[in-house]
Amino acid sequence: MLPFVLIYGVSAFLFNHAAGANEPRVLPVPNSLAIDADQLAANVANVVGVALAGEPRAELDGDYSFEFEHDGQRQRLTLPCDGSLPALRNLPRSSPRGDRVPTEVLAPTHDAAMQAALAVLAAADVPHGDLRRTAAPTLRFRADGDQFTLSMDRAQASRRPLAAVDASRLLMRLHTLHGYGSSAACVAWAVVVDLMAASMLLWAGSGMLMWWQRRSHRRPGAIVVLVALGFAIALGALLADSLFR
Repeated sequence: MLPFVLIYGVSAFLFNHAAGANEPRVLPVPNSLAIDADQLAANVANVVGVALAGEPRAELDGDYSFEFEHDGQRQRLTLPCDGSLPALRNLPRSSPRGDRVPTEVLAPTHDAAMQAALAVLAAADVPHGDLRRTAAPTLRFRADGDQFTLSMDRAQASRRPLAAVDASRLLMRLHTLHGYGSSAACVAWAVVVDLMAASMLLWAGSGMLMWWQRRSHRRPGAIVVLVALGFAIALGALLADSLFR
């Protein structure tokens, strides 16, 4: 599993330092966008017909982003919702060029999927109420020497030259790729992911066993284990409060 351990290690580093040399440039210009999250939440709650729990404590996750092209370079402008300074980032040249696809092109496929879903629910005698589509597949094909990717959910197509290989992007995609897909390569990678998980569990379990077999190391090892568990629980609680509150 050594090659895959290296892949996971390098790709994890890339994830943690994704900005790298492409650090966004902060623009020292006014940003008039300042959204009141509490007021927005109150408006939405009023329309939906629910009551806000206790003191308003709404949060906005993420910022507004806009992309444009200037002098042959694709750029992304990010506007923080709190009115702080905006940022400008150059996108890689291999970044997909998005094209909107008319909805009527995908409508027959979406309608067929809806009819199939209704038929399944009717055959299973499951009441469904207001059925709506929440996700759709992604279509990939090759044409004119490029690789096309169509998000059927957003009706947006992007293209990338077949010869363009972004090593860091590939490693990060491998890091997050999961599940037993339809292709043989995806199945093989899913097996590797399972083996990696088993290897790491075996490494942890065998290390604990080796420690327990050394009587002279049991007491200091137990102290280290308890400190590690306490740190992990405390950090997990802090992260949960920050990410899911």
